Amino acid sequence: MGQGGESRATWAQQQGKAKPASAPAWAKPLAYVLLNCFSASFIVFANKAVFTTFRFKFTTTLTLIHTLFTLLGMRVCLAFGMFEGKQLPAAKLAPLALAYVAYIVLCNLSLNINTVGFYQVGCMDHLPEACWGRCLL
Repeated sequence: MGQGGESRATWAQQQGKAKPASAPAWAKPLAYVLLNCFSASFIVFANKAVFTTFRFKFTTTLTLIHTLFTLLGMRVCLAFGMFEGKQLPAAKLAPLALAYVAYIVLCNLSLNINTVGFYQVGCMDHLPEACWGRCLL
C-alpha cells in the first residue's frame, strides 16, 4: 500500500500488460499425483532391472540407497522452501522410521523374488486392510 491507502501498481500493470491466466486450483495437485504415480512406477521397474540385469541380491543395501536419496531429495525440497521443517523427538520418530525402512525392505524383497505383476497385485491386495487400519486409528 502506498501513502493515503492507494495500492502501488506493478511494473507490468503500469505498462498495460495483463497478468497471465493462472492454472485452475486442481491442476497443481493433479500434477503432483501424476508425478508420484510415474516416479513410483519408474522406481519399481528400475529396482526390478537392478535385481535381474545386474543380479544384485542385496535388498537391504538397495533400501539404504533409496533412503539416502530420499533424505537428499527432502533436504533439497526443504532448502527450496517446498515445506517447513520440524524438529521431533527421536523417541517419537523412531517407530515411524523403523516402519518405513521395514516396508521398503519387504517391498524390495518381494520384488526381488517375484515378477513385477505379482508384486503390484500384492501391493494392491493389502490396500483395503491399510485403509481400514487408517480409519480405526
